[in-house]
Amino acid sequence: MEVEYLYADNTLAQLLDIMEVHLAAPKPHAHQTENHGIAPVRWKKLGTASYGDLAGMIDNKPSLWGTGDATFGGMNDCLSPEEAGKYDHSLLLIKPTDLKVRVGIEGYIYKKRAVRAFFEYRGTKYALKVADPVADEAFRNKEDGDYPLDAFLCVSLTEPYDKDNRCHKLAAAVFSSTSY
Repeated sequence: MEVEYLYADNTLAQLLDIMEVHLAAPKPHAHQTENHGIAPVRWKKLGTASYGDLAGMIDNKPSLWGTGDATFGGMNDCLSPEEAGKYDHSLLLIKPTDLKVRVGIEGYIYKKRAVRAFFEYRGTKYALKVADPVADEAFRNKEDGDYPLDAFLCVSLTEPYDKDNRCHKLAAAVFSSTSY
């Protein structure tokens, strides 16, 4: 809900905002150790990071939670809760190589238009669903096809999905120096 991302001046929080957020208490759950409750205090914007600042914030992990399994349209985009339980984090900031965003129809029975990030990270190929609402909308407004992109990705590992009992890897945020 957008109201959760409002600053005291009623503007919406944006990617790259530097903000003050009051945390209530840690609420780790399985591999999602970063989870915290948020106190009911309006957020305060302190500034804005630059795209170039992200290079100094990259996480240095050997993989994105191993290689894992694949969904119908994905590649190395999910794993079992047991496998996910071997990790102590669910968020990573990466700079993938050969990133392209693909827009197109996925599915065998229930066909739907999807937006996925295809890239390589440390020698492994991935195809992750783009969950960043701004990037997802921007790419859905384009023709079906592949769009090369120079960007950083914040990738996340979900809790087990109730329909397949797997934890899914998502491109949760797409940071690009150019417009989509």
